[in-house]
Amino acid sequence: MPKDCICDKLLSVRIKKPTVYIETTIPNYVFNNNCPDEQEVAKLVFEAVDKDIIKGFVSIVVGDELKKAPKELRLKLTALLKNCGRLKVTEEVIKLVERYIKEEAFPKSKPADATRVAVASCYRIDYVFSWNFKHIVRESTIRKVAAVNELLGYQTPKIVNPEEVIFDVLEQKS
Repeated sequence: MPKDCICDKLLSVRIKKPTVYIETTIPNYVFNNNCPDEQEVAKLVFEAVDKDIIKGFVSIVVGDELKKAPKELRLKLTALLKNCGRLKVTEEVIKLVERYIKEEAFPKSKPADATRVAVASCYRIDYVFSWNFKHIVRESTIRKVAAVNELLGYQTPKIVNPEEVIFDVLEQKS
């Protein structure tokens, strides 16, 4: 077998930690006892962030939404995000949000949802984790975001509910 076997090269490549934009529905489910399956998955997401298995990120959009929660819950939600990086909403992000809305990837009434995905796109985040199936994790949104991003030269994050990814990520680390 030749020394430069492609298999050896592939084995020597370090797999980077997945980067994840954590949308507001994820921390909310940690404290939602009415949805035990989602609650378990949400807890696993933050466990993976805390153990540095994935790199979690949020933006000011999440912070603004958490401000609306009752104080006791807000403190718990904020504590969950302690190991998540904070990404800025830049002029570039705002322009991408405007384009998403112009191309009807998101309704005009939901600029915050467009902002989450634009932040993830501009910062080259691997995944957007969300349980918002009405405006974020839906086929038409994903297609339109991908089309806009391709046209403008952005990487498109995988927009998923966390259950689609978290078990695989944790399995790779065990």
